[in-house]
Amino acid sequence: MELISNVDMEKVEKCTQLLIEFGGCIYCDQWLLTEREVFEHWIPEEHFSKIRQQHPVSQERTNIFMRCVEMCQKEKSG
Repeated sequence: MELISNVDMEKVEKCTQLLIEFGGCIYCDQWLLTEREVFEHWIPEEHFSKIRQQHPVSQERTNIFMRCVEMCQKEKSG
């Protein structure tokens, strides 16, 4: 969870892979139009619970999302 809390939202807004991979949520029947919307939609535990009700969460898709999160970390100061 530390990765999530240390995300730089300016970097998220430039991470086009999030929008390409996750911009359409078939579980919620919703289109997400910005990288920020994608991030905020997919992060909550409630969303993953909703997905798990339909089928197991794909490890590959989770890895793609988490790679984006890792790339969007705030710069360490000092």
